Amino acid sequence: MFCPLLLLALAVRPVMPVQFRELSGSRVPAGVLAETGYPEPLINYVWTKYGLRAPHNLVATLEVQPPYCHYYKVGPANIIAALLYVGLWYIHTYPSTSAMMQRPFKYIGRVSKRKFYEMVVPVLRAFSDAMDEIYYNDRLHPMNHGLGIFANFVTCFVDTAPIYVLEPTNKALRDMLAQPKYGGCVYKFQIAVNFLGWICYYSGPHHGVVPDNVIYHRTYHQHPLRSWEYWCGDGIYNSCYGVITRFILQARGVFTRFQVFMNRWINRYRQRVEHTMHSIKAHHAMWSGVKFRGSFPMLSLCLKLTVHMTNANIKHAWEPQAFHKYQGYYAAWPAVRCHCHIIPMIHIDNFSV
Repeated sequence: MFCPLLLLALAVRPVMPVQFRELSGSRVPAGVLAETGYPEPLINYVWTKYGLRAPHNLVATLEVQPPYCHYYKVGPANIIAALLYVGLWYIHTYPSTSAMMQRPFKYIGRVSKRKFYEMVVPVLRAFSDAMDEIYYNDRLHPMNHGLGIFANFVTCFVDTAPIYVLEPTNKALRDMLAQPKYGGCVYKFQIAVNFLGWICYYSGPHHGVVPDNVIYHRTYHQHPLRSWEYWCGDGIYNSCYGVITRFILQARGVFTRFQVFMNRWINRYRQRVEHTMHSIKAHHAMWSGVKFRGSFPMLSLCLKLTVHMTNANIKHAWEPQAFHKYQGYYAAWPAVRCHCHIIPMIHIDNFSV
């Protein structure tokens, strides 16, 4: 039963800004990056946007619920911020239960297995459900184009990546995850990336035995293409509607010089989705260091949180690339992307302010 005076005190108490560097072992911004894989400004951005501001305001939702309201002396906001930090640290390092209990954190001390599932996981779930940093219309950004055949109509590059998991004891599930290509049991996730390196679409996790082109077909209702629009993918997408791929060598065939040139040109741009995949997976032990050993709901919420925070990291200039992974163009698309109206490209450099 909640105490009315406590609720009133929580309602009028101002929320003090949280210094996430104080939660790291070294108490410096570099320590936040080393322990979570994210720079401190990114975590502050996520905390402010989803934890403190409307319409999400997750702190106001969580701080009146047990066990968070029991920490009124420290301040529930500080406790929730510390628990979010622990969750990001857990994804980045993916420690065992015994190793996790050896690391003390400010405000909450050592995190036992019970405290992790009762306090950390609900905070991760709340932020994962609220996270919305991927916008499908980013594929229509005026600077989202390349050169040559990519100057018009191609908006995104699509691909999937594996997440290795421990072999399930259930035979039916094991048969759906065992993928000889990757040499083990995997789940897959699918992303589409524009020319600037921004993630425009994400889906997953999907079962490992499902081919990439089937995943594309099954999720097409979530990413419909316009009549003039194309995506680009590797060879397995050659049967997918609206996706252009490299030339595929047929039996007893030989590539012409033109086909070799075009394959290299296509792969040059298609590597952008591979680079973004690397940003998602390589810096977190949960996705690249060891096999995932948790449940499917835990995998799903941690993966969604990682993908959305990676996209925010790319778009908000906290990566060394600043604002985007790749250089854009100081002009809009060469023509309006419609077969009915053709407008010549106008360079911004032609105008003076």
